[in-house]
Amino acid sequence: MPAVMDRQELMRLFIRESAADRACRAALRSMASYTIWEDPVPLRPLLNTFRRRARLLRRLGTPTLDSDETIARLEACGLEVVCLGLVQAADPRYHFQLFLSPGLDQLIACLGVKRPTPS
Repeated sequence: MPAVMDRQELMRLFIRESAADRACRAALRSMASYTIWEDPVPLRPLLNTFRRRARLLRRLGTPTLDSDETIARLEACGLEVVCLGLVQAADPRYHFQLFLSPGLDQLIACLGVKRPTPS
């Protein structure tokens, strides 16, 4: 179920200066659409999915921001469950996957994936 989270409150969670964090924060500032889900999901299967996805994106040559860093942060976070968020940036066309603590009070990692330009 989507959580109600104020845009400014979400932007305050971006305390790192990684490439994905900076780009996502800028997208939110530019009024990018976003959704945060409050229901936690198990981290272990999520990690497996994102490891496979990272390998596939590398093979396809799809530009990403902080893919390896995101996986490392998730492996090191010590949580069993995380909440997810999504930010859709229009320019540049990036999809940002957010991984948040169950209390929605800490951003664990942010991953950016460039979306194809529509034909």
